[in-house]
Amino acid sequence: MEGIPKTEPVLSIVIPTHNGRHLLQPCLESVFLHRPADSEVIVVDDGSQDGTSSWLQATFRQARLVQLSKNQGYCRAVNAGIEASRAPVVQTLNSDTIVTQGWTSPALRLFADPAVGSVAPQVWLLQERGLLDSAGDLYYLFGWAANRGHGLPLQAGMMEEREVFGTCGSAGFFRRDALFRAGLFPSNFHAYYDDVDLAFRLRWAGYRCIYTPFSKVYHLLHGTYNHRDPNVTYLCARNEERVFWSNVPARSLWRAVAPHLSYVLAMVVGKALLGTNSEAYLKGKLAALREVKEIYLQRQRRRLLAQQANFPIQFPFENDPWMLVKLLFHRLRDCLRPGGQPRNHLAIAPDNLELFADEARFSKAA
Repeated sequence: MEGIPKTEPVLSIVIPTHNGRHLLQPCLESVFLHRPADSEVIVVDDGSQDGTSSWLQATFRQARLVQLSKNQGYCRAVNAGIEASRAPVVQTLNSDTIVTQGWTSPALRLFADPAVGSVAPQVWLLQERGLLDSAGDLYYLFGWAANRGHGLPLQAGMMEEREVFGTCGSAGFFRRDALFRAGLFPSNFHAYYDDVDLAFRLRWAGYRCIYTPFSKVYHLLHGTYNHRDPNVTYLCARNEERVFWSNVPARSLWRAVAPHLSYVLAMVVGKALLGTNSEAYLKGKLAALREVKEIYLQRQRRRLLAQQANFPIQFPFENDPWMLVKLLFHRLRDCLRPGGQPRNHLAIAPDNLELFADEARFSKAA
């Protein structure tokens, strides 16, 4: 492979892509403009049919290419990139992201603490200017995960470095050794809630996650997946159950079951009333019920991780009711819009990526 530096890098940037050539150029332009000199960029082509690999080799020869023969899904693709990485810290980047000047230094600094297994940057929405995509991930004990601050303007609490439950896989930084100890991204998830499952396993292994507002990334939400697709709804519903039943500690599970079942029922009814793939959602939930044996085995693996943990195990479940209300209101607002798309949603096509490309050019001057 070409473009491999002779010295060991301090950071490996892993970018999985499937038929995402139209998104890769502004993403890679920003990465190569702002990355540290002692870093490596690994692009995993997950069986693309749009000529991504040949284009990448001709246009960005300094990137390392990992080419998969067929589409294996996000989790297997990002794991292939992590396995090919050589740095002690790995950042996973979606191909629909734009990074900014100095985005790595604040995150890398936090890994000086050996108990830190992951770092969450401040991620902004590209298609809804002035609104956050994520200030770290949160998890409510009744079984709901969300991007902290998603769809909201910047608030005072979002400008403080603090511990959060986990980091979104679209732009998360991870300690490489911690990833291998926890077991990488769950390949059987295909996509969705995979980063939440990983966040749980990192915590079972004793690691913490810190959010920093001083590392800024932009994200073109839904740039790589259509969230109105019934298959996406099915995966989200199934994987949400896998995360809940496999990971919530036994001491907390007994008081979480009733609220969780109430939440699932409310979601089924709400989706039926709104006409948003209620059948696919219910199928996903029922699919998880058939995995009782596997869930039991997963809980055993969590206990083994806990026995080998080098640091105290903490599960900072979110308990802010106002954040819950704000996030649910934002999600309901999106569902009620025509087509279920966010405000100012940008259609993803090669001839209308002006906003995405403009942000890449803007980041050059940042």
